Amino acid sequence: MYKQVAQLQRQGQLDEACALAQTILQDGNADANVLRIYGMVLADIIKRESEKYYFDSALNALQLFSLTPLPEDEVGVYNHLTESLSIFITRLTERTGYEQRLNRCFDLITPLPIRTAGFSYILLVKKVLKLKAWTRQGEFAYWCGLNHLRAEDYEPFVTTSGNKIMSLAEQLSIRIAKYLVETKQVDKIAEFIPQLSELYQAHPEYTYPPYFLTQLYLLIDDREQAKATLLPFVRKKSRDFWVWQRMAEVENNLTDKVTYYAKAIHCGSRKEEMLLSLYEDAANVMVQMGLLPFAKWLADRACEIRYRNRWRESDVLRTLMSESWYATVTATKDDQWLQEKANQAEIIALGRVQHAVSKQKSRMPQTKKQAFSGKLKIAHAGYGFVHDNQLGDIYVPQELVTAHRHGEIVSGLAKEKFDKKKQRMSLVAQTIH
Repeated sequence: MYKQVAQLQRQGQLDEACALAQTILQDGNADANVLRIYGMVLADIIKRESEKYYFDSALNALQLFSLTPLPEDEVGVYNHLTESLSIFITRLTERTGYEQRLNRCFDLITPLPIRTAGFSYILLVKKVLKLKAWTRQGEFAYWCGLNHLRAEDYEPFVTTSGNKIMSLAEQLSIRIAKYLVETKQVDKIAEFIPQLSELYQAHPEYTYPPYFLTQLYLLIDDREQAKATLLPFVRKKSRDFWVWQRMAEVENNLTDKVTYYAKAIHCGSRKEEMLLSLYEDAANVMVQMGLLPFAKWLADRACEIRYRNRWRESDVLRTLMSESWYATVTATKDDQWLQEKANQAEIIALGRVQHAVSKQKSRMPQTKKQAFSGKLKIAHAGYGFVHDNQLGDIYVPQELVTAHRHGEIVSGLAKEKFDKKKQRMSLVAQTIH
């Protein structure tokens, strides 16, 4: 009887096909063919209703799909569903007020095995990552995870003009990390840290994973690891205020903390609103160090930003302004002192980076070459990686890659070398064949 359903589907009689499939299933004839064609019909209905902007009808069809006991290996059906979901989300978000319906859609799809649907799933992820206003975007990103991406999703997208856009893997990892920072779910943070760390080790060209790793380490109260992760990043982003603000947050020494905050303030930002949390956090530390005129200057700037943007007064500012010294001290910003502290911050931080590098180099063992084998993944930049089940990831220099294809099974010899970008030892292929 499923052939009759299939014929109705081909003729575009989707409602009739749906009704017939339901009748067959209710009669107890739930074989694989009927379930498969029923799922395809429901996906078609979702697409049809979405294109007509009948979103509630589309969601009703999605609910029926979610209740259908389709096996997980019905990849074609789930692929078809994700294509329809992409259309649903595109049409839904063309108009305002989509939050409630998108929430319902998310709740219905999370139990479904659509993350293995390949290209159509990736397209769905890209669409949702553009919805910055959706309050559950972070939760969606965490549900997606990093385990279902394709090899090409780890490479930056190159536009026709030659500009590079951040890879999907880095975008998704950032959104997951932000969600975990916002929600402070310690168990999930501890679970995600190794994934984010592994991502950065495999792709040291990514800019932001160390920054978010630092935030996550701070939330599980691992300051030493947070500092170790952030230090190499200082070299890349030494002119950005937020790097020095994060250095101040991970630093235990109060004197160095003041120095890093001063460096962050000295770097500044074209948009002063970006400095609000820096001003408020730094003001508290300046009070602890007895630098009251500068603390008041920082608090006054924070008040001005909040007033200008009609933001409510923070508890931090309320507490500072209620203290007895606040009414009697004159706000002062000493630019010469800031410059001196900024210079000192670079000496301290970059000196620690060099010390960490030298320390790791001094511990470098005389390693022998190790045999490896695995699938070769070639990056857009021309170099490659091979994942060996015993040794992990082996970096393959560009000159060894040229004679091989992406996805080819190769073997060879690798040796440990110090990686300046990663600031640690890494396995580097010496030969492959």
